[in-house]
Amino acid sequence: MLILWLASSLVLSSVHWRLCRVFVTRDRSRASRFLVPLGSSVLTFVLVNGETAWTAAARVLLVTAVMALVEIDILARRLPREISYPTAVISFVLLGVGRPEQVWSMLLGALLPMSVLAVTSWCSRRQLGSGDVRMWPLCGVHLGAESMATVTSGFVSSFVIAGVVVIGLVVSGRAGRSSTIPFGPFLAAGSLLALSVAPSIG
Repeated sequence: MLILWLASSLVLSSVHWRLCRVFVTRDRSRASRFLVPLGSSVLTFVLVNGETAWTAAARVLLVTAVMALVEIDILARRLPREISYPTAVISFVLLGVGRPEQVWSMLLGALLPMSVLAVTSWCSRRQLGSGDVRMWPLCGVHLGAESMATVTSGFVSSFVIAGVVVIGLVVSGRAGRSSTIPFGPFLAAGSLLALSVAPSIG
């Protein structure tokens, strides 16, 4: 089992960087080369453990896509629709087969928070980017496959984590009013946190 887990982590890491190289011209940092495989391994183990084959496949796809989107957003300040949209659709199909009773919850989980993000983006004059809006359906279908309570938890957690980090950066003098901070990593963090504790959320 350990060997299979390590092998799958290496595969995920390889796919991850191939996705990133399409959109990022900068060299990969040493920290990324270490943290991405480690993070992918841990997330895959936590999210796949105990799931059916269809749901497990969807979770592996989620981890691969989200880790790539986070690194691209940090390095290039963009969240490519070429990753967000296809993985959201494939995830919906896989989860729909694995959890057909949750189809409507998945749709609502993807579309309702996305609408809130779209309005927020428009009201903030694009300080919240359109890529963040496009990324949410990928997270939302996975959260909705658990419950609407998990959707709410993931969505709110994203903003709470972002607020704590931004306050920390401002207090430490590392960010100011004119600073731009990618929001994709916070959407990912909130969603993955909610998924990892979904059984306790109900």
